[in-house]
Amino acid sequence: MREYEFKLATEGSSRLMAWKRRFDKRVKSKMLSIGDGANDVAMIQAADIGIGVMGKEGRQAVNNSDFAIAQFKHLVRLLLVHGQISDYRLANLIIYSFYKNMCFAAVLFAFQFFCAYTGQTLVDDIAAALFNVVFTSVPILFFSVMDRKVSNTTLVTFPQTYNKSDLIGLLSFWRRGVLHGVLDGAASFAVPYLSLNVTDIAGTAGLFCLGKTCFFALLGAVTLEMIAMTKYWTPFLAVVIFLSYFLAYAFIYVLPWALMLFDVYDPAQVGVADALLSSPSFYLAVLGANASTLGFRLFVLWVRAAVKPSDMEVLSAREQRPNPWDDVPAKTRERLAGLGVRLPDR
Repeated sequence: MREYEFKLATEGSSRLMAWKRRFDKRVKSKMLSIGDGANDVAMIQAADIGIGVMGKEGRQAVNNSDFAIAQFKHLVRLLLVHGQISDYRLANLIIYSFYKNMCFAAVLFAFQFFCAYTGQTLVDDIAAALFNVVFTSVPILFFSVMDRKVSNTTLVTFPQTYNKSDLIGLLSFWRRGVLHGVLDGAASFAVPYLSLNVTDIAGTAGLFCLGKTCFFALLGAVTLEMIAMTKYWTPFLAVVIFLSYFLAYAFIYVLPWALMLFDVYDPAQVGVADALLSSPSFYLAVLGANASTLGFRLFVLWVRAAVKPSDMEVLSAREQRPNPWDDVPAKTRERLAGLGVRLPDR
């Protein structure tokens, strides 16, 4: 910021708006404005995020703002607590939504190499329609409302963590949302396909049985990803994740009977549940696929935590241990010291 521009900006709202436009052209960032009176309305509306303070000068600033606070000191909690938690939840919501859809698309894409590119779908229409609507929508919904990485006290105590999140970024999106989804989707297809005897005409070797096996391997992969993402566990969230996965097993068993009540015959449903749920190869194929996807995920998390942990990960590990200084690695102790934490002697 040039000194003369700052001097002009302090002389009035019109010059402040002109300075703001020039500032936006030079700096690719977001601007927050805060005011408590009607004279601040233009400034609040021009900024990317406007905050109004309720006070004696009326409610015009509040009525034209994005957020309203009672006192200026509440800005600390609004930015450091609510801002960082909202950033964490929305980033994971967006990335996970792309991830699970990339997994589903990768399963269908991989199958095309084994069906002579005929366009034959591996997963039946009913399961495909309910994948996003029922089986995977509820856990991420409650995750984006309830989860947090560290406590509110830690966020306020260590303001250095503000605006250091690497969740929202081009590299993080392509790595976690796209590449990770493609790899997990490919594993969800490859392990069941190679495990089952697809040349047989009985048992679990048919197209519909293979499709259901890949579907449950895929559903298990995205559910385990949700479990690996969750940092703040509550009994309610655990029940939601548990039911969203295991209700799918009851669904494929009840669905053929429900279709028969309406005189609907679907070859992709009739007899498939009986063949799969009574076959050990089905459970082994699903467990093998989920073990490969979860193992890769845990390996990546372990390497990152050991080589280059983020500030949030270091503070989260500090919170989770009742006596954190007994077995904290040297690199983690150095990071905590850099954040201003007073480390006791061993």
